[in-house]
Amino acid sequence: AVLDSGVAPDADLANRIIASVNFADPRSAADPGGHGTHVAGIVAGDGTRSDGEFVGVAPQANIVDVRVLDSKGAGRLSSVIRGIEWVLAHRNTYGIRVINMSFGAPARTSYRADPLAAAVEIAWKAGVVVVAASGNNGPARDSTVSPGIDPYAITVGASDDAGTVTLADDSLAPFSAWGTADGNAKPDLVAPGRRIVSIRVAGSLLDTLFPDRIVRAHNGATYLRLSGTSMSTPVVSGAVALLLQRNANLTPDQVKGMLTRSARSYGTPPPDPTANGSGLLDVFGASRVSVTTTSGVATTSLVNTTTLRKQARPANAFARTTFVLLARSTPLRWIDATLGGISWDTFTWDSVVWDSIAWDNFDWESVAWDSVAWDESVAWDESVAWDSVAWDESVAWDESVAWPSTLRLNAAPGPVHKGLYPCASTRGGMGRDNGGRNRRAVLLVDDEQAVIDLLAAIVQQAGFAPLVAKNPKTAIELYEKEHPLLAVIDLNLRPFDGFALIIDLRRRSAQLPIIVLTGRDIEEDKVRALEMGADDYVVKPFGHREILARIRAHARRSDAGQADELGPALEVGSLRLDPEERTLERDGVSTRLTGTEFRLMHFLMSQSGSVVPTAAIARHVWGFDDAPAREVVRVTVHRLRRKLGDDGAHQRFIHTVPGVGLRLRADP
Repeated sequence: AVLDSGVAPDADLANRIIASVNFADPRSAADPGGHGTHVAGIVAGDGTRSDGEFVGVAPQANIVDVRVLDSKGAGRLSSVIRGIEWVLAHRNTYGIRVINMSFGAPARTSYRADPLAAAVEIAWKAGVVVVAASGNNGPARDSTVSPGIDPYAITVGASDDAGTVTLADDSLAPFSAWGTADGNAKPDLVAPGRRIVSIRVAGSLLDTLFPDRIVRAHNGATYLRLSGTSMSTPVVSGAVALLLQRNANLTPDQVKGMLTRSARSYGTPPPDPTANGSGLLDVFGASRVSVTTTSGVATTSLVNTTTLRKQARPANAFARTTFVLLARSTPLRWIDATLGGISWDTFTWDSVVWDSIAWDNFDWESVAWDSVAWDESVAWDESVAWDSVAWDESVAWDESVAWPSTLRLNAAPGPVHKGLYPCASTRGGMGRDNGGRNRRAVLLVDDEQAVIDLLAAIVQQAGFAPLVAKNPKTAIELYEKEHPLLAVIDLNLRPFDGFALIIDLRRRSAQLPIIVLTGRDIEEDKVRALEMGADDYVVKPFGHREILARIRAHARRSDAGQADELGPALEVGSLRLDPEERTLERDGVSTRLTGTEFRLMHFLMSQSGSVVPTAAIARHVWGFDDAPAREVVRVTVHRLRRKLGDDGAHQRFIHTVPGVGLRLRADP
């Protein structure tokens, strides 16, 4: 069952949308938001329209459309709980074994007092696996949304696969929320959640908002690319469907245990390993967990439900709701028979005061939940079972899908579209060097809010403070005010010219490292940007770790240069390099160098007469050796040659040794 904004008919879902019900506003279309259909496609799309190019995780699964959110992704707790109630009432009719919840509400209290958590637990104990998004409030701690905070639900965070098959370069997506106020480790695991391609609903809200996210298959069919824990959650739901297809007798606890025990390590772990949960989803590994059946009921020694939840007891509303059926069919068993000096064994169901103390001490794991007659026993009426529910409380997929104006970097207040994002690492004051630079500030210039938010999260994760601007005017204002450590800018600043911004920034500072981050992958654009003074050029789509490594490398070199770690002036023949003035003097004529030009020239002059491999130059000056870095080396050398009066045909000072590298000669 997909609880969301609706599921629209699509060839990739064929005739597998077997039921549809609406608990939100009257809908003008099957899925006016486009979110629920995208989620359903990740779970069960069979790739019919794309000739198999884009296929979901469980392409044979049936989908039940339970609409609880409106076209803008907003809804009420009451609607979601009614949706869960409907699923339980009809689970046998439609064979519903999994609920996917790619949305969340702010977790303002413990899961014990959360009505949505209680509803999830009822579904769980009734045999339905609930998979919920952790939310996009990362990288802040204790940022998981409800119902993902519930210890029973399988809560899913998002990983970034960097667009490659290998796991070595995977990382935790910076927006992926983790941790809870209760101290329960969340998420339980992570799954790919960045740049996920799935079914597009033409004309829907997301389709209208993101025309640049439309992906065209080889046969011309169009799909939509989205990022967020909304996308990683159905990846896990699809995996659950595959496990249940393989063994229909599995219980929710066993499914969760199989997934968490088989999760894999990947890439570089985050600073706090709990942000990863158990690791990266490995559905094949989960399917290999040994499970036997006894009397038709699946059992496995690998899964201990108490350990999974660290002895967390159910939510308050769950306890109140189930009191009647427990009193009817379950022995009264206590964890501690003498807790608080009370002889608990003397109580009966009729005499016990069923409150938080009793809830804490009751042995919930002793209940045979598979024998409970849920349809007859659960009282869903909010005036009884949910008597403390704030019914106008809202839920939304904007907590779980990374899209403009909705990605929360952390809980602290701060500007969203312009200025300085809050950053925990800078609370002690933003340090400035002798040149007045803000040593922790990174200027980010891009006209796409989703890109700005993602870059800001990456920068914060690295311990810097992002300064964000969506146009050149704001960028220059922030530069003059903060004098940042480095700048990351896009060339496509519609209707402005990103090249002009490079020139303006370079005119104001020869030392500011400038990284171009753009979708323009044309050779002449790369050369033009680097010739105008950019120090690096990265093409979108970019890998999280790649851009983070480049930012850190340029920051280190910028700090090293400001600290005058390059030593005294260098003199080689008629050339003199002045570290203090950052100038290159030839025959008494001085030329101002950018920071990158200076480091390159310093390295070549220190190795004068020797052939220096291109790879060594890239590592020393830029901090990494890859194809883009070597291209930047080539253009920067060309820039230096012009300043020395060289040209490509007559290399008088900097000589290219084909297939090897460069050599500096003191005098021509």
